[in-house]
Amino acid sequence: MQSYSHRQTKYAPAQLYILRLAILNMAFHILIEKLSETDSDATFRFFDSAYPNEVGELRLDKQAESISMTKYTREAFFARAARKVAIAYKSGNLPELLEWTS
Repeated sequence: MQSYSHRQTKYAPAQLYILRLAILNMAFHILIEKLSETDSDATFRFFDSAYPNEVGELRLDKQAESISMTKYTREAFFARAARKVAIAYKSGNLPELLEWTS
């Protein structure tokens, strides 16, 4: 069987296929930091650890129970950060730091 070499590691074709799938299904590690909180809202900063310069911000409106992006970044990052904040809010706890991993 033919094998391929990358950085002195040899991969069989089946292993390369699995590596390609892993890259296509990119993982996320979103870090979320609470910036401020009042009785009516909370503001958070978030970014993916693989893209630390792409920082977004979101606002949780507690009365309307809605979340909006206030400083724009990738939609995929926002969706995950917003979901994590929503889950924390519904559980009655908005910690200073949250993270999403997948």
